[in-house]
Amino acid sequence: MTDAPAPGDYLAEVESHRRARERRLSAESSWLTIVDRHPLSPGANELSIGVVFLESGAVRLVAAGGVRSRRTHGDVKELEWTKGAEPDVLEHEGLEYELVHHAQAYAVRVRDPNSAARRAFHGLDFFEIDRALRCEGRFEPYDPPRVISLEYEENVVVERPCPGAVAFRASGQDFRLDPIVENEQRLLVMFRDATNRTATYGGGRFLYAALPERGRVILDFNKAFNPPCAFTPYVACPLVPPQNRLPIAIEAGEKRYE
Repeated sequence: MTDAPAPGDYLAEVESHRRARERRLSAESSWLTIVDRHPLSPGANELSIGVVFLESGAVRLVAAGGVRSRRTHGDVKELEWTKGAEPDVLEHEGLEYELVHHAQAYAVRVRDPNSAARRAFHGLDFFEIDRALRCEGRFEPYDPPRVISLEYEENVVVERPCPGAVAFRASGQDFRLDPIVENEQRLLVMFRDATNRTATYGGGRFLYAALPERGRVILDFNKAFNPPCAFTPYVACPLVPPQNRLPIAIEAGEKRYE
């Protein structure tokens, strides 16, 4: 575990993190460009890009006129959309169509790089940086590791591994949060707190942390951020697990996006 950064260095680090976050949200591929989502049912699904067939776990498109492949820059007539490591992105009448797979279900996500939400993006609002809310926590491994059941919309439940709890102290009180492991590279902590009623997104916020090092984990709430569903209704986000609901106000990180 590295030592805490010097005050000036830390302020610059958090400000740099915030500016990078705003750049990602203003980009053509940001959450603000997602303007629709079409869940796929088994059989034929009629969309503006043609008929999408979901059969035995494979997705095939019989395209309408004018559909183009971003990968080949050519017209698409028929496409085995699930073939290959990364599904092709399709372009049609100024919109982009992506095949996404989540919780054993397929959907077609629609992006508009020139969406009204992206054009209206004015940056993010943050709490003042509070060094006291850069918390060094103690990692308490679960033996065996546990599984967290994350609830999504329409009664969809996804199970994710939870290697242990992070015990930390904030506002003079002791708390524990259960993270999940993301891509075997970092921890993702979902939490709710008392600010959700007034100043922050009602569904809670997310926070990334490095994997435990010598039994310690840094929870830097100044880098807490809003989940994707705070920016578009066409993305499903998990509900914060009940054990990750804090009774205090965490006045750090991103505020509610309006």
